[in-house]
Amino acid sequence: MGAHSTPAIDLVEIRKAYGRTPVLSGVSLPVESGEFIAVLGPSGCGKTTLLRIIAGLTPLDAGAVFFHGERVDRLPAHHRRVGFVFQSYALFPHMTVVENVSFGVRHRQNGRSPVGAMLELVGLTTEAHKFPHQLSGGQQQRVALARALAIQPAVLLLDEPFSNLDLKLRQAMRLEVRRVHDQLGMTTVLVTHDQTEALTMADRVVLMTNGVIMQTGTPVDVYQRPANRFVADFVGDANFLSGIVETPIAVDRARIVLDGAAAALEARGAAPVAAGERVTVMVRPEHVSLDRSEPGGINGSVVRQVFMGAVVRCWVEIGEGVRVIVDAPGGGQPQWPTGAPVQIKVDPERLWYLRQ
Repeated sequence: MGAHSTPAIDLVEIRKAYGRTPVLSGVSLPVESGEFIAVLGPSGCGKTTLLRIIAGLTPLDAGAVFFHGERVDRLPAHHRRVGFVFQSYALFPHMTVVENVSFGVRHRQNGRSPVGAMLELVGLTTEAHKFPHQLSGGQQQRVALARALAIQPAVLLLDEPFSNLDLKLRQAMRLEVRRVHDQLGMTTVLVTHDQTEALTMADRVVLMTNGVIMQTGTPVDVYQRPANRFVADFVGDANFLSGIVETPIAVDRARIVLDGAAAALEARGAAPVAAGERVTVMVRPEHVSLDRSEPGGINGSVVRQVFMGAVVRCWVEIGEGVRVIVDAPGGGQPQWPTGAPVQIKVDPERLWYLRQ
């Protein structure tokens, strides 16, 4: 975001509780104009409540919401120019596709709306006079998206819109929604508990738990350089190896002796560490290579393997009670029999330490 730009959405110290149970505890988040943000987190972390506060569907207890510098948290929902796609789609069963898409426009009295253009944008022109029960799940979702866009909103909000679709349709609709976003340049906030969804669709990922933001960053940052153990564990699969810093090498690099294994690794981290400090080293399974005679590797033995199509997932024991998960290329049958002696090796750039 530019130094002098005004965020399209600016959330400032948002707080919300239901009774004595806090749901949001001082959440602040600026969203740039035209940006696609994914708010990611487990069930009950406060992400949907945050989305509803942006939309004006849920009142906040404290804090402020700004759209392009104008405070809007005191405005009713219908004055905020927000398009909202609900998890259930919330289509009117007695209305046709074109009537559903036109509904919000007609009741907002915004004048003539490009309903036809929205149907064309989501590929539903030929389905315009069908009823929701005559459509597939993906088509119903497109209707909900077209309806949200037809009011020409300043902000588009998506509340877990793919959760009712099967896997392949979810994958297709992720691409479709991102295409529409890119074509319109709309500021978009997606709420999801699906880390693949967040990583593949968003410009920035906001990871939440227990009503607070744990990390905000690009998908690459959140995946490869997590701020803490929770982020690393929630976003993708990971190995976590405890150890002690042997030698700090630079402000963001250190040599670490692993517990329970006759091995020391060089790893990067977000903060400097001191000799003797206890840390956790994280490495993703796909970043570990496996070989029978790799020079400089760590000795181990295969204790289990599972064929997963594109990869064979192996569990390799490198010390007493210390196991590393390795995703080796599939290419047919598993090639590492149980008990086979192997060596693992990881590029230091792929190792990331977390302070305990």
